[in-house]
Amino acid sequence: MELPKNILIVEDEMMTQRYMQDILKAQNVNVVACVDNATDAIDAIQDNECDMVLMDINIKGSIDGLQLARKILDNHVLAIIFVTAYTDDETLEEALDVNPYMIISKPFTEKNLLVSMRVAYKRFTVYEKAQKYNAPKADNLSHTIKINKAFSFSGESETLFYNNEPIRLSLKQRKLLGTLAKHIDTTVSYETLIYAIWGEETASHNSLRTLVYTLRKQFSELPIESHSKMGYSLYSR
Repeated sequence: MELPKNILIVEDEMMTQRYMQDILKAQNVNVVACVDNATDAIDAIQDNECDMVLMDINIKGSIDGLQLARKILDNHVLAIIFVTAYTDDETLEEALDVNPYMIISKPFTEKNLLVSMRVAYKRFTVYEKAQKYNAPKADNLSHTIKINKAFSFSGESETLFYNNEPIRLSLKQRKLLGTLAKHIDTTVSYETLIYAIWGEETASHNSLRTLVYTLRKQFSELPIESHSKMGYSLYSR
C-alpha cells in the first residue's frame, strides 16, 4: 500500500512535529507545512497541493482539531487522520462524527504511523474511485449546463464534469457552482450565494471568498469572475 505524496501536519507539540517529519522524510513524503493552529492550517492547504492531514485534536487557538477538520472538509476532498492523546469515549465519539480515515493514539511508533497512513490512504483512494465510478456521465443527464469546452455542470445531480468525466467536489463547492450555473452569465450577489451555500448559518463574505478561491485554485479553467461589492458570476465561453 502506498503513502500519500503531500502531507500537512497540524500539531502543537514541537517534538511530535519533528518526529513525524523525520519519519515522512525517510519515506520521501513531502510535508507541505507543519503548523499548530487553524489559521495557518487553512492557509497551508490553500497554498499547497495536499492529499492528507495529520491532525492533532488539541491545537493552539480557539478552533480545535475537530472544528478545523470540518472546515477543511467543507472545501477540500482529502484524507484526515486524527492523532491524539485523548482517547476517552466522549472525545472519540466527537472525532468519529467527522468521519476521519483513521485515529492514532499518542504515543505512537514509526510503524504505527506508517501503517495507519497506508491503510487510511488506501481507503481514501478506493472511496474516491467508487464515487467517480458511480457518478453519472454528463451525456446521460438532462439540463446539463455547458460552461466551456472542458466544463459542464448538471443541476440535476449537482455534478461538475470535465471532458464528460465527473469531478469530486465538497458539498459547499457543489452548492456554489449550482447557484452560479443556475444564473449563468449573470452576477449573483454575495447574499444570494451565502444563503444558498450556508442557509440559516452565519457566514461572512470572507468565507465566500475563501470558497471561491479554493475552487479557482483547483480548477483554473473555470470562468468564475468577481465583481467588486456585488458578487460573482459564471460565464459560458
